[in-house]
Amino acid sequence: MIDRYFGEVKALCHHEPDNASTSLKFVYTAMHGVGAPFAQKAFASFGFKEFLIVKEQVDPDPDFPTVAFPNPEEGKGALALAVATAEREGASLIFANDPDADRLAVAEKQREQVEALHRYISGKWTIFSGNQIGVMLASYIWKNWKASNGDGGQCDPDFRRKHKVAMLASAVSSKMLERMAQVEGFHFVETLTGFKWLGNRAMDLEEKGMKVLFAYEEAIGFMVGDVVRDKDGISSVACFAEFATQLHKKGQLVGECLDEMYDRYGYFVSNNSYFICHHKPTIDRVFNKIRFGENPVRIFGYGLVPSQDPRYPHALQYPTRVGGVPVTYICDLTIGYDSQRPDKTPLLPTSASSHMISFRLENGCYFTLRTRFVNG
Repeated sequence: MIDRYFGEVKALCHHEPDNASTSLKFVYTAMHGVGAPFAQKAFASFGFKEFLIVKEQVDPDPDFPTVAFPNPEEGKGALALAVATAEREGASLIFANDPDADRLAVAEKQREQVEALHRYISGKWTIFSGNQIGVMLASYIWKNWKASNGDGGQCDPDFRRKHKVAMLASAVSSKMLERMAQVEGFHFVETLTGFKWLGNRAMDLEEKGMKVLFAYEEAIGFMVGDVVRDKDGISSVACFAEFATQLHKKGQLVGECLDEMYDRYGYFVSNNSYFICHHKPTIDRVFNKIRFGENPVRIFGYGLVPSQDPRYPHALQYPTRVGGVPVTYICDLTIGYDSQRPDKTPLLPTSASSHMISFRLENGCYFTLRTRFVNG
């Protein structure tokens, strides 16, 4: 099974000679997880030489002794040892898998002077967000697909009709991939958060005759091709290394390529944050205040599904302005409300078991408030 998997990973490689000859140095950390031998095998399948290992974090260890929180998405603190290794070894790119190796983080050393307000720069290093990694992988995969299918330049107006090609992202991810699809001519599909939804939707699209090239969610989860229908940090790390190698061949940094993408598709900024709350009644009260104003209990009794109340949706009292900016769109996937649909019913699946409310503002800002339950 493992050999078959890596055979399919190898099929994702497009520039093996360049990979084999590159002078670009990579540092890899498994974050005390299982990824190292598999990431190394993926690199070998692409023709790369061995990457540099963060030795302190290479072996699986359930105590995660070198990090406060073993999640590469946390950025600076989680990647401190990787940065130290890269500085010592003269490497310019860092790859980090989370402990079960299904997600991928990327950091890059910058030139001496860099002006990039859209990127979080930690000292001399840019730590890319999941959205940034996602759109860069999407762009690279798209260019390779076009080159392999007789379209190395601009697509013609009938491209979408002639080639049923799709990419997917979760509802809470950046809207940049959607914009890329509009410019380039491929299909874009949005799903609920999680690869349960992304992977199943990809299979649904393929049953309808579409080719799904890529899917991602902002929490550094990426699905490259059809090797697996889930987020996969192993195939992703090899593909991103090849992408960086092609840029290096032209004398370009990964971050500089991202700047060019902003010029082409528009400037997209994203930010994620969270509050920790273990008291469900408090969580429910906060979200219901957003929906129904100061006294939601007077409108909807406990245990009553709001959409079954004859006063729905008239009792909804969502904010009409946020930060002084008018709200132009609201989608609430908990109670099943979409302000733009004629019947007010969302296209995406709804669930009363968790909270998820999205807003679009007049200035183009789009944000989602949601609950996320994690183990531990």
